[in-house]
Amino acid sequence: AITPTDANLAKYFADNSGRYEIQPQASVSYAEFSAMEYLDKVTATESEVKAYYDANPARFIKPGAKADDKKPAYFASVSLQVELAYKLDRAVRLATKAASDFTLELFEKKITPGTAAFEALLASRKLVMKDVAPFTHDEPPAELGRSTDVANEAFKLGKDRVNSDAIALNTGSVVLFWKETLPSRQPLLAEVKAKVSADYIEEERRQRFVALGKTLRGQIETRLTAGDNFD
Repeated sequence: AITPTDANLAKYFADNSGRYEIQPQASVSYAEFSAMEYLDKVTATESEVKAYYDANPARFIKPGAKADDKKPAYFASVSLQVELAYKLDRAVRLATKAASDFTLELFEKKITPGTAAFEALLASRKLVMKDVAPFTHDEPPAELGRSTDVANEAFKLGKDRVNSDAIALNTGSVVLFWKETLPSRQPLLAEVKAKVSADYIEEERRQRFVALGKTLRGQIETRLTAGDNFD
């Protein structure tokens, strides 16, 4: 068992401070256009659903198939699943179109967040602004699907460009609104103590493993020198 003391962790943290630097973070809020809000607006004919299946057969694996047998299921056996997937795909498109129309109205009418016009526009579209915790480019927020598109767009925002274009997600679409960009910084030990402890334990384990290897090698060499055969 390896149980580091606070002194161990403080020294390890000081010696490896560069490993724990917090990268620049984006702080944004967002307006969400959920695909579920548009699902009832989508209709699907049998031919459209069949065409969707034919274009995406690998998405519809035979139920209960083994890991090494991922053959597409017959259309008849998964037709309901295909229809739902088709409708959801189209609902995402409708949500993204609504989000694009929203951003276009913001641009054309020069509406900015925090104004009465902005609040009126949100109300007219029944939108509620939501916040996410600041995030780095490499770790997009879970509530936005860990989307790399979200991260890329968030880090393009600033005082001169306060909102993003519509960003399509598996669940619909979002429009980001810039709050601030936080520069990189060196955290306090208390902020990253769990990670420092895990890294310290792993490093200590590795060093003990190497030391054990050297000890065993020395023991073997001593016995061979004394005349023992290797077997």
